[in-house]
Amino acid sequence: MPMYEYKCEHCRSIFTVLRNATCFDEVRCPECEATSVTKRMSSFNSCSSGCGTKAGSGGFGRFGGGFGGG
Repeated sequence: MPMYEYKCEHCRSIFTVLRNATCFDEVRCPECEATSVTKRMSSFNSCSSGCGTKAGSGGFGRFGGGFGGG
């Protein structure tokens, strides 16, 4: 199941929700229970079967650590 990141328009908190992509239930803010939330663009990490952890790589295998490559 994918994780989605949301921002509450009422209290401005940012939170993540683990949910099925076909689930259309209403999302509520865990801080204030408001339903006026906006789905945010978020990043994810993916690894194919060939990328293992190397010493000093921070667990990112051959792709380096963080945004901007390496």
